[in-house]
Amino acid sequence: MAVTDIVKKALEGFQGNNNNNNNDVSQPSNSQLFVLTVVIILWFLLVILVSKYLWNECLCKVLTICKPTDDLFVIFGIILLFDILHPKF
Repeated sequence: MAVTDIVKKALEGFQGNNNNNNNDVSQPSNSQLFVLTVVIILWFLLVILVSKYLWNECLCKVLTICKPTDDLFVIFGIILLFDILHPKF
């Protein structure tokens, strides 16, 4: 799932109904935004750690041009690159 889709779907849950005539949109509380932020950070960390494992243990053993990495920012950069190149990957 694309990184932008994760954030978009998470934020959609906090939008209010536009059924009122004055188009009032209920704003999420601070505690809801805090929980959303923590969940998104945990999700990204989980994705990065799983991606690092798959990169180092699977891809590097199959493709000789790939080198193992210990840097999580490199894995995050690769995820963002794939998201930019193919958003619905």
